[in-house]
Amino acid sequence: MNKAIADTAHRTGCELTILIDYSGNRERTAAVHSILTDTESTVPTEQLLRSRSWTGHLPELDLIIRTGAWTDPHNSAGFMSLLADETQFSFPELLWPEFKGEHLANIVDDFHARERRHGK
Repeated sequence: MNKAIADTAHRTGCELTILIDYSGNRERTAAVHSILTDTESTVPTEQLLRSRSWTGHLPELDLIIRTGAWTDPHNSAGFMSLLADETQFSFPELLWPEFKGEHLANIVDDFHARERRHGK
């Protein structure tokens, strides 16, 4: 992981985020707890909730690749729910250890070929 970070530190533009052992439920619970225990907090808003979330500093998501879920493709209820409103999903028919660079390239090419209407 450290080598990948060092090797790509000079790059700008797209951002790749890899989450390991992430739980949207735990993230939301921690954010709400932070707001409720802070005597300085005002009425909870989406912006406040996002600022207290582990992933709140990340940009809105464009694409989520969900390995191991092709037989039951779903958006993994709760997964990064504050960032995934307009997200596209890909469910490759393989498990994480089998996921290679060519799989990522094919998925990204497919994503770029999609018409994004953002709910319109």
